[in-house]
Parts: sequence; C-alpha cells; structure tokens
Amino acid sequence: MDSLGIDDYKPLFLQTARKNLERIRDLLGHSSDDTYELYRLFHTVKGQSLFMGFKEIGEKALQCEITLRSIIDRQQLLSAEQKNDLAKSVDFIFDQLKRI
Repeated sequence: MDSLGIDDYKPLFLQTARKNLERIRDLLGHSSDDTYELYRLFHTVKGQSLFMGFKEIGEKALQCEITLRSIIDRQQLLSAEQKNDLAKSVDFIFDQLKRI
C-alpha cells in the first residue's frame, strides 16, 4: 500500500478552500450579518492552509479571523469598510490559490 504525502492532498485542499471562499463571498455580498459563519470559514481556511504549508494564505486568513473575533466579542455588526477589507482578503487568497 502506498502512503500518501502532503502533495496528494493538494487537490482536496484547493477544492475545499475555493468552496469556503465562495461561501465567504456570498455572505459578504448579502445584507445579512452572519459574522460567526464568516469567522468559522476563515478559521477553516487558515487551519488547512497552515497544515498544507501555505503560510501567506494562512496568515491572511488569520488576520480576517482576528478581525471577525473582535467584532463578535464586541457584539457589533460588520461595517461596509470591514466587508470591503474582507473581500480584498478573499481576492488575495484566491490569487494565491492560483499559484499552487
């Protein structure tokens, strides 16, 4: 039986990351404020990225996670500026995924 290496998981990682980022985009595009789901999705992207060795993606997702955790802890709503910043982060991560 062949053992799997980290490279064997790249297709699954890419598929999952894209799916999570599309869901984030969808949430950011609606007026509803599901900050906790956004937090959870960025947390997932962060963890999987760092596990796979994609530090830049993981660090960008961590920045978003920290922002969202702060908003959740203060029981605030996302501002338009914050949504815009998160959307830019999603674009950055998508660009990084294209390079893998």
